Amino acid sequence: MQSLKSEDYPERVAGQRRLRSWMESHGRDGLESLRRAVSDSTDPEVRSMITEVLRSEVLDALDRKGPGFLGIAMGPAEEGVRVGAITAGMPAEKVGIQVGDIILAVNDIALADADPPSQFRRLVGGKKPGDEVVFQVRRGADTLEIRAILAPRPLSTPLPNGNIDPDLEAAAREAKFREWMEMRGNEKIPDSRR
Repeated sequence: MQSLKSEDYPERVAGQRRLRSWMESHGRDGLESLRRAVSDSTDPEVRSMITEVLRSEVLDALDRKGPGFLGIAMGPAEEGVRVGAITAGMPAEKVGIQVGDIILAVNDIALADADPPSQFRRLVGGKKPGDEVVFQVRRGADTLEIRAILAPRPLSTPLPNGNIDPDLEAAAREAKFREWMEMRGNEKIPDSRR
């Protein structure tokens, strides 16, 4: 913690990295220690640096534990779901899923429920970010097998075109972190949006 007060910027940054490593090695206890340190610190710069480490860990944990996300808008099709839009930068775009594709199955489970979009959401949302999922996709007369590594589900509501607004997502992530801190009694939370 002492290096966070250093006048030397590289020393403060190195101290912040050491603090992150220490917190990771101490698990939940480390997380709680840093949360208390935010409240206890009287130095606004130190409080801000500790908060950044804490924010990073809390949001990273949220991303790891949350539901998986492919990044499509969809509607029902005769068999499965029809892709209506692709979210930019998300796994569907990265693996070449296209608007108009019909997803027939997820990990060899046919989308044959009475409500295929709900079944699709359950199957994909039941996976974690980082999980690989295999989709059986019909494109025209061809049936393809497409593998995708799921991303974390965004916290903000997609725009009408299906894309995620980076400013809205940053605000939603900040709100989630503040909620986490406030549930634990922290009132002094430096804002990351400077």
